[in-house]
Amino acid sequence: MIEVAKNYFAQNLDKNKCHKCGNEFIVGLESKQGEERTILHCPFCGSLMTESTACTTDEILREFDDCGLLGCSWIYLEKPDDDIKVLKE
Repeated sequence: MIEVAKNYFAQNLDKNKCHKCGNEFIVGLESKQGEERTILHCPFCGSLMTESTACTTDEILREFDDCGLLGCSWIYLEKPDDDIKVLKE
C-alpha cells in the first residue's frame, strides 16, 4: 500500500480464481488481510475453492504511480487518524 496523497493510499491488488465456476475476481490485499480467514468466498458462486493467482507489490504500485497509471480504477483507502475505511467510488 502506498500513499498517493495525504491520508489516501493505493492498495495492492490480489487476483483470485474460483476453481468451481472458473470466474476470477480482484480484492484489495489490505482489505483481505483484515479478514480472519485467508480463503475468500467466490462472489459469483459462493464457493470456498478459490486461490490467489497474482498480486501487486508496493514497488509495482510506485512504478504505476510514477507513470501516471494509478487512476480511478485502483482501490484506495482513506486513513483518517488511526481508522482505515474503504472509499466508495
